[in-house]
Amino acid sequence: MKILRSLLFIPGNRPDMLSKATKYSPDAFVPDMEDSVPLSEKRNARKHIDDVMGNLLSLDVPVIPRINSLDSGLANDDIKIALKHAVFGISVGKISSSADINKLSNIIAVEEINQGRMIGSTRLIVWIETSESIINVKEIANSSPRIVALAFGAEDYTNDMAINRRSDDSEILFARHSVAIAAKSANLLSLDTPYFEFKNHEGLKADVETARSIGFTGKFAIHPNQIEAINNGFIPSEEEIEYSKYIVSEYQKAVKLGKGAIGLDGLVIDVPVVKRAQAVIDMLHKMNSRG
Repeated sequence: MKILRSLLFIPGNRPDMLSKATKYSPDAFVPDMEDSVPLSEKRNARKHIDDVMGNLLSLDVPVIPRINSLDSGLANDDIKIALKHAVFGISVGKISSSADINKLSNIIAVEEINQGRMIGSTRLIVWIETSESIINVKEIANSSPRIVALAFGAEDYTNDMAINRRSDDSEILFARHSVAIAAKSANLLSLDTPYFEFKNHEGLKADVETARSIGFTGKFAIHPNQIEAINNGFIPSEEEIEYSKYIVSEYQKAVKLGKGAIGLDGLVIDVPVVKRAQAVIDMLHKMNSRG
């Protein structure tokens, strides 16, 4: 499974931003045709994204355009533009059920045939951002092998629920956890909602820490200056790495002595704790072997 920590949104109707995007190093580019683009600019967004796609793909970084929702009447044209190019996949919002995924997959399959691509080769990042999608999130997560990640959209979710955003994010707590848990159960990546205070670096850092503690594996960036904090926040710190190595090493010594659990620094260390420590080490190895 690919590591996708930071995914940079780029408004599709802004050719200036699209051209500058190649200066940055997110884990994925997300040229946006949906929420950041006014209805009157949708056609222009497709054209601008089409024009710049070659430059983005030349960086050997996954490009995952976000298309408009199935009920918008715009998704088919968006898919045609995206699949003209060797994109990693597409991102789509307002998904409510597995029926939506089946409908979307059929549309994509037709275009894959038209473009001479293998059917099923286009991956999906699916946005969970309505009350109905939260209820159906497990079903959605397991509905198609195309799906590589679930993404949580807090703004659309709170809009659908007719509730206000709060500074402590308590209003999205259940939904946020639900998405991360469903993604993990289906062996998918989980991508947290964007942090919109793009000048609040400490706030972003804290938000990333919270997302990782919930179980998210990455987060969307709405501004290039968020990329570094997101990338750093979704990899183990030096302290985590060293302590994880210490746990694994001491436990391996104990196993040789026939022990199944040990006391270490005042804590009981048993199999689940060791597995968690080994997962940190494995993540480091995976990061070092990227490319």
